[in-house]
Amino acid sequence: MFTPRNVRIGGRRTSIRLEPELLSALEHICEARGHSIDTACTAAAKEKAEQQNITSAIRSYIVRNLYAVHCSRSQCSAWWRNEDDVVRPRLAVVGT
Repeated sequence: MFTPRNVRIGGRRTSIRLEPELLSALEHICEARGHSIDTACTAAAKEKAEQQNITSAIRSYIVRNLYAVHCSRSQCSAWWRNEDDVVRPRLAVVGT
């Protein structure tokens, strides 16, 4: 289920649809940084890859910010930072 939200990106009004958990994470990130959601969405749009849509760019922005907080509090591998040195974390397989 997605939660729609009206935002302004670069001054232009638009609508995004995010999962409630991601919208909550975005709100917490903005609160912690003292930014508005519009400011965060504009930053995400500026950082987006050429073929990436705005909502996907906002999801990436959320993940990068959550990793930054996590990595500042504990040891963290940099597998997600540099595609040239990708070392993906191993995920546990449940039920095998």
